[in-house]
Amino acid sequence: MFKKILLLPLLFGLSAFAAFQYEIVTTQYDNSHGGGSGGNGNNYFYINITNGSGTIYIVDRINNLNTMNGNNVLANEMSDYGYVDMTTGALISGTNNTIITNQSPVNESVYQTGYEVGTFTAGDSIGLWIENKNGVLNASIYIPHSYEGGYGMNGSDKFGTELAKFNYKGSPAIFFGITGQDAQPDISGQPLPGTFASLVLVAGAMGYCRRNRKKKQNN
Repeated sequence: MFKKILLLPLLFGLSAFAAFQYEIVTTQYDNSHGGGSGGNGNNYFYINITNGSGTIYIVDRINNLNTMNGNNVLANEMSDYGYVDMTTGALISGTNNTIITNQSPVNESVYQTGYEVGTFTAGDSIGLWIENKNGVLNASIYIPHSYEGGYGMNGSDKFGTELAKFNYKGSPAIFFGITGQDAQPDISGQPLPGTFASLVLVAGAMGYCRRNRKKKQNN
């Protein structure tokens, strides 16, 4: 029933929210933190929200669809994560909410988990950061915590997720993907102006069609 409620506005052109869109912007790594150059597999990157409202997730790297062995599960590699507010420079922790973003077609026990970074709207720009199990933090944009890393320079995983990477001094690198989902529309409360009237018209048209079918059957 919930799916039907969500589909009605789409079917009859009553959608009250814009599709969530974002872009991942990369800039050249300038070696300011003593790491490699951009030509050695490093860049800075951040996320621009270009349309609508939605939630950003970082996701596991899945390299094996048959078993979880060998897959990079972020929950086992990070102690904290979140985003950098590019307006204030503040580091904000993620919500720790998770979703399943992909599931293996050959073994349903193999799946990709998404870790909620936060919900954002058009005009927002954020960097990402991850703290590893040793308490060392790396970020995707130039701040005192950032080190080597990059986006779009490390291929894709088995689900086709383009990968980002954070390097850490003395610790293994962390690979992850980025994805986003539309913010769910609020189906509670008062309808938007014109919505109720439109639904009444649709319901009336459907009733009229049913009555016509009955008349034809009787004839």
